[in-house]
Amino acid sequence: MSKREKDQEQKAAQAASEHAESAEVPEDIVPEEPAAGTQDPLPEELEHLKASLSAKEEQYLRLAAEYDNFRKRSQKEKESIYADAKADALTAFLPVYDNLERALKQETADEAYAKGVQMTMLSGGSSVRRMRPSMGRPPAKFSILKMSSLPSAVWRKASS
Repeated sequence: MSKREKDQEQKAAQAASEHAESAEVPEDIVPEEPAAGTQDPLPEELEHLKASLSAKEEQYLRLAAEYDNFRKRSQKEKESIYADAKADALTAFLPVYDNLERALKQETADEAYAKGVQMTMLSGGSSVRRMRPSMGRPPAKFSILKMSSLPSAVWRKASS
């Protein structure tokens, strides 16, 4: 930077500081003091803002509680739907299991056929045991938990 530019910057800074010292604050910036007979509006505004904040906080808390209730209700519905779907699947499988049981009781000359039916029934039975509803309440018509240990004649009566 040249000496000339430095001099110009110093003169500009000096002029600005002199102007700032002599400048007066405009009237619209100076706060007015309230007249002798009037009240200061700031406390009223403060109370209004506090009330507004309190209302917003209450609204927020209510919304948070409503969301939490919705989340819990959705979770319960999801678990209920899953349990009902398992119960429906087991209910649909019971006639197949019953037919396999009857097929095992029939005399047959083909040992391989009888062995195949028996293996199918055993694998189906283990699948039914794995799918037992884990929820505490039984399905609407009857309990699959109790059904797996009952004879097939009882199954038909319970499902009717």
